[in-house]
Amino acid sequence: MKKNHIIGIIVIVILLIGGGAWYLKSVEKPVPVPLKDITIDPGKGVQPTLLLVARNQGYFTKHGLNVTFIESPSATVAMQNLLNRKFDIGYVNEYSLSEPALYNKKLRVIGMLSQSDTSFVVGRRDRGIIQISDLEGKKIGVTKGSIVEYFMDRFFILNSLSMSNTTVIYLPPAELVGAIVNGDQ
Repeated sequence: MKKNHIIGIIVIVILLIGGGAWYLKSVEKPVPVPLKDITIDPGKGVQPTLLLVARNQGYFTKHGLNVTFIESPSATVAMQNLLNRKFDIGYVNEYSLSEPALYNKKLRVIGMLSQSDTSFVVGRRDRGIIQISDLEGKKIGVTKGSIVEYFMDRFFILNSLSMSNTTVIYLPPAELVGAIVNGDQ
């Protein structure tokens, strides 16, 4: 009787070991999936906050994305980078989205994270700009196709100023600061 128990236990152990080995061999080990590269222009201000949290928490990697952030100097440049497919995703203002629609360019808009209605006029006192009316007849630097260009036109109209003798010089955003510092605008 004792001998039958020992044989039974040995058979059970062999079955368990064999079944366990078969199970472990049959289970496929997960093959690491290569991450998909994606480039995002996070924009300026608070817009990239959620993206930075997602990156720091590892959400992009967890979902198979290798995300690179590259910031454009302005929404106008960001829009051109999107249209030229330099970025996969970009944050731009709503005004910048209107221009591609005029030229039958295709973009997909996911949503809006924030909004702003603030632009600034910067003038130099040593160039005779003390009050708003002093802008008339001066050289003014602005980025072409930007919301600031639109606001500048509205600003002149709302302040009863004429653009007819004012010279508008179009510069990329990165060159505007240097132009005013050097006295070019």
